[in-house]
Amino acid sequence: MPNSAANDVSVEFTLPQGTKLDITDDTMHEFENLAKQELAGVKYVTMTVGGTSMFSSGAETNKGKITFTLYPPLERQPGYDNEKSAKAKLRKHFNDFPGADLKFAANANSASSSSDINIMVKSDDLNLVREYAQLVEKMLKEKGTEYVQEVSSDQEEGLPEATITVNREKMYEFGLNIHTVGAEISGAINGTTASRYTERGKDIDVVVRLSAQDKKRLDDLDSISVVNSQGQRIPLSSFARYDETTAPVTIYRENQARVVHVTASRVDGMSLGVCQQGVRQLLADNIPKEDGVTVQLGGSMEDMVEAVTNFGMIIIMAAFLVFVVMASQFESLLDPFIVLLTIPLSFIGVIMIYGITGTQLNVITIMGMLVLVGTIVNNGIVLVDYTNLLRKRGMQLEEACVEAARNRLRPILMSTLTTVISLAPMAFFPGEGSQSMQPISLTVFGGMTFGSLMTLFIMPTVYFIFNNRRLKKAEKKLRKQLIKEGKITKTEEKQRIKEEKKRAKLEAKAAKAAKDLEEFKNGLS
Repeated sequence: MPNSAANDVSVEFTLPQGTKLDITDDTMHEFENLAKQELAGVKYVTMTVGGTSMFSSGAETNKGKITFTLYPPLERQPGYDNEKSAKAKLRKHFNDFPGADLKFAANANSASSSSDINIMVKSDDLNLVREYAQLVEKMLKEKGTEYVQEVSSDQEEGLPEATITVNREKMYEFGLNIHTVGAEISGAINGTTASRYTERGKDIDVVVRLSAQDKKRLDDLDSISVVNSQGQRIPLSSFARYDETTAPVTIYRENQARVVHVTASRVDGMSLGVCQQGVRQLLADNIPKEDGVTVQLGGSMEDMVEAVTNFGMIIIMAAFLVFVVMASQFESLLDPFIVLLTIPLSFIGVIMIYGITGTQLNVITIMGMLVLVGTIVNNGIVLVDYTNLLRKRGMQLEEACVEAARNRLRPILMSTLTTVISLAPMAFFPGEGSQSMQPISLTVFGGMTFGSLMTLFIMPTVYFIFNNRRLKKAEKKLRKQLIKEGKITKTEEKQRIKEEKKRAKLEAKAAKAAKDLEEFKNGLS
């Protein structure tokens, strides 16, 4: 889906987990100062430091967002930046902040919510998913710069975690069980409600736990003791050990499998198909295959293929309904086919106008083609209907085709011009926020222009060929019937065919002689 231009550019910051709020604030202010030196025509800047998450009870101090609001197109002076040029200038500084992940926020006017490139890494093993996602992200950043930019992943750096591993055999030898050990550790760290104190009818819990000084470091766990059934205090270090690890902030699942999405946007000016093909080749050449891990490429191309398939079925259904209406009007199954021929001819005009303007085909183009199917047949209906009327009045087939094209030239041109002229401003001079609807106007403009010309020149010829063949078949069938009834003889029929061929040859020679004479006169002049 095409994106509408916006008057603001937003950059999202994600620093390592645990980064303090003041460090995040300093980093964003440093980026703001660089941006002010680069950008021209910034109306004002807004900044949000400390994001929020549905998975976190408090603010995420390592995240922030800064928005640069630009002047609207009507207020921009020469040299002021627009959205595209502002992003190009800001993108150069994304790598100036090691350890920080910077990316542009989604355009609020965007008609599509999916990324250009979306690589899904799936597996039942969380470690494999994280390992392959990091490998894919690193590969795109180092080797995929020709195709993609702004590579990011929804996998966040893990939070520090301490894992306590218990030796169950030793624990049982000391007369302990896992419930007792777990309760003792939880009570030492989180506290245990030992009693309840009542004052003025208000109950206050009395919580017993280690002091803050005694649980600052991981090795303070060694000071915890567990009392067994004999009343002996057994140090935790006698049967357990602890390991420092990191735990994922969030774990995403799709179809019961763990998944990480690595997303990226295509390089400006590159078609979506070329970008997808290049990324697919990079994945095949650089990412090893392993059982239990699935690396799947998706994104906007996948959405577009699905949309084109759905709209393709709708266009076919629309053409069928148009055929049914025309068949009931003309009381013929042949004439509607002649009119429907303008639809594929108009599609040629669509491709030509997109090639001339350098516009890329998108989902909105298919919507424009759907509109085109219902409008382009109008001129064909007018022409075919008038040709049938002239033939009913006694005109020969060839004469009726020529006369119908001549008499209906003005109304067809007038109806076409009124349509395409009204669409021209939006097709070639789209206003602010109308870029997403421009492909509809461009599609109908190109299809109507080319299709109408083909209606005037191609349709009379096709009509003549189809109906002339039908007339010859009817005449042949009639003569066979007359011969069968004995009204004419086979000899007379053969003589008639021979005379017709002789007359056709004479007409061809006369036409050639007239052409030679005309060329001779032109040579003398």
